[in-house]
Amino acid sequence: MAEIRRSEATDYEGNKYYLSNDTEATLDPSGIPLNNGGDLSEASVNFTVGTTRKALTPKARFKALMGDIAKWLTDLGTAAFKNVANNDTTTAEGFVADARIVKQHGDEIDHLNSDLGGVQFISEGSGADVKYYAQLGADSASKKELGSALISLGTGNSFDLSKYKGYKNFTPENNFILRSVKTIINANQTDSDSYNRGYNYSGTINPSLSYNSTTGIINITGTSISTSLKSWGNTGAVLSVSVVCEVLLYNI
Repeated sequence: MAEIRRSEATDYEGNKYYLSNDTEATLDPSGIPLNNGGDLSEASVNFTVGTTRKALTPKARFKALMGDIAKWLTDLGTAAFKNVANNDTTTAEGFVADARIVKQHGDEIDHLNSDLGGVQFISEGSGADVKYYAQLGADSASKKELGSALISLGTGNSFDLSKYKGYKNFTPENNFILRSVKTIINANQTDSDSYNRGYNYSGTINPSLSYNSTTGIINITGTSISTSLKSWGNTGAVLSVSVVCEVLLYNI
């Protein structure tokens, strides 16, 4: 490679001077200017990594371009060299999550947080002394301190906790939260007057939880009521209402 200027002057002390409007040209081994089709395949260049990321510009010096490119490469994080997975089953090293699957699970979590059957979570204190509580609505009597885990046992009327360590020490007051997650109403027409008890009815569903610490069995009772209502003559309807309950286990 050779670097030349079209005009150059030297004084008696050996100082070199160039015209202010003169341009520098670098030639390839064949004497062709690099800025006019010269061959860069064997060129080497000294450059300094740029200080800021910026777009590459036409007609920039080769060393400036290399510095700008190096800045972009230097700033790349480890995620730039990862594969992308749009699922929740990939466990192999070297993958990052696609934004779509992150959004999907975020929406699912938001739905869970908004469908807690009136149960709210409360924090008290700060730092290492913070404590967490679960409370049913504004009922301060239902406030219970949470441990390091809050486990949904699912829905149903009976649960076996014998697989949990320390289950014999569990108590309804300190380890279980009972919440209603769904109400089911069924009404069936009847023409038998013996089923039609009257025109009006009121009742209350009051689910309750009992626990046998010896066997580790939870039983839920009081989850349904039923009655019959007369509509006209000997016609009417058999009405049943039930709630589906979920049990949360904590402080284990």
